[in-house]
Amino acid sequence: MNQRTGRAVPEGDVPTNENFGFLHIGKTAGSSIRQLIRLSADQGYNPPTIFGHAARLPPILREHPRIRIGFVIRDPIERTISGFQSRLRQGRPTNDSLWSVEEAAAFAFFTDAASFLSALVSDTDERMKSAALFAEKSIKHVARNYVFHLKDVDFLKRQRERIFFCRPIDEVSTSLHQLFEPCGIPREFVEQHYRPAHVGGGSTERILASLESSILDDLKRHFATEYEIYDYLRDPG
Repeated sequence: MNQRTGRAVPEGDVPTNENFGFLHIGKTAGSSIRQLIRLSADQGYNPPTIFGHAARLPPILREHPRIRIGFVIRDPIERTISGFQSRLRQGRPTNDSLWSVEEAAAFAFFTDAASFLSALVSDTDERMKSAALFAEKSIKHVARNYVFHLKDVDFLKRQRERIFFCRPIDEVSTSLHQLFEPCGIPREFVEQHYRPAHVGGGSTERILASLESSILDDLKRHFATEYEIYDYLRDPG
């Protein structure tokens, strides 16, 4: 998405497919899927058009009237933890993306996702809660959440026929062929060449397990709109 104009601009490293696209929501296995899209393009296929981290679904559908979109979803708290930790590392080792000024300020307060999330729902430390609210809006992978990318449940219901692929992250390895097959890319090709790009080492799971149940309950309330979108996409009825 062009930040100045608000337009949905496909990434230019593969041929543009006006019928099928892939929206890369941060920390949902998108990097490995993008690698497979590029590989399939190199092999002469016409894979889904890539729409990157800054893209939003409403302008994509408006500006590409024939396109149908696929994407992967993940539990909102897990995705937030993974996104925080990724930006804390500046995307390393897979990428190398320096902090923005705002991100640098946020990470001066919080050195891990657990302290950030605890402060986000604190009712005793106003200073740290204020810092956490700032960080939530400033850390790219955290700020670019489901509301940012997908708007809301009502919009998704209206556009249901234009979403051809939506799977939880833990189903990617077994269902990814469904993103590629409508483009004429064989299941065998997908299963042979798909390789997860990021290996997190279990840090997201460890941080999640370290949070007290009361904090998790508060976080689910804080992320209520995110969970509304996530739960709808898991079971659209």
